[in-house]
Amino acid sequence: RLSIPMVFEVRDLWPHVPIAMGELTNPLMAFLARRLERSAYRNAAHVVALSPGMRDGVLRQGVASSRVSVIPNSSDLELFSVPPQQGEKFRQEHPLIGNRPLVLYCGTLGRVNGVGQMVRIAIEMAEIDPEIAFLIVGDGREKVQIERFARESGVIGQNLFMLPPIPKNEVPSLYAAADLTSSFVIDNKALWDNSANKFFDSLAAGKPILINHEGWQADLLRKTKAGLVVPPLDARQSAEQIQTFLRDPQRRETAARAAEQLARNRFAREQLFEELHHILKRVVTSGSVDVTPQVLSLVEAIDGEMSREELQKKLGLSDRKHFQEKYIRPALEQGVIEYTIPEKPKSSAQKYRLGRIGQSMKRKS
Repeated sequence: RLSIPMVFEVRDLWPHVPIAMGELTNPLMAFLARRLERSAYRNAAHVVALSPGMRDGVLRQGVASSRVSVIPNSSDLELFSVPPQQGEKFRQEHPLIGNRPLVLYCGTLGRVNGVGQMVRIAIEMAEIDPEIAFLIVGDGREKVQIERFARESGVIGQNLFMLPPIPKNEVPSLYAAADLTSSFVIDNKALWDNSANKFFDSLAAGKPILINHEGWQADLLRKTKAGLVVPPLDARQSAEQIQTFLRDPQRRETAARAAEQLARNRFAREQLFEELHHILKRVVTSGSVDVTPQVLSLVEAIDGEMSREELQKKLGLSDRKHFQEKYIRPALEQGVIEYTIPEKPKSSAQKYRLGRIGQSMKRKS
């Protein structure tokens, strides 16, 4: 209403994730949630997605690719640049951990995180290599359940330890003590597109990271060898992979270097800030977006929601192919117009209406 452009950040594909997890089951509420999602995308001057998979989800809603960018969470290299002595101090303060190889999970203990899987891996590891230790630091609604499971399984205080959450400024020392960090999710494909902060914190700390899901992070770890990808449910195989990795000093060193390189070259906070800053500057000037005369005439012709046939007739055009290539396609790509049925671009009932940029152009004409 105030002609102030909005940049919409997608941190999760909502409502796709809660529907896939069985959290949103009411059909009416799911329908309304999807409408709200499309409305947010439609009214945004630009959409910033935290992962490639999230970007693809936005594009499936009919948003033009030119209006969507991927800027993931970032690695704070300055925060995590701590001397090794801080990690050694943490180990000295926890003698049961001492100099044992250490796998760390630091984060929320909620349903979606599935940290109970770490307990199952610890149970298997107790048979394979009991010297390897696991540390869970955090809180959440499943903490009591996880702690009870670990205690009943006999691993708590043996090769698995739990600590309460710590302040953010103390987290780097914790990471400095770890040999391998981790990021778990429950076995649900809808969660593969996540962009968890702990993943980028691990890279910033120059620590290899373990994940138990597929998706863009798994592809990245396999390509760069900056960590491990273990099965989502097979605790025995996961324990074997971890044991092989931690008992191979050269592999650990290679993975640590790869993790640090990723943090510096792809996910450095300053670099991603500049990318976001560039988008924001571009959005501010998008009201004067450079369009062709054909797109401008389309903006002037659209009144409410109109079909292709109605628009062609109003503009006095008979060549459908020419109209699609010179008018409709560029207008969609620039976010000047949008589909009324974005999930079905080729629907016979498809119509077009002005997007946020097109509305701004029309008000100024």
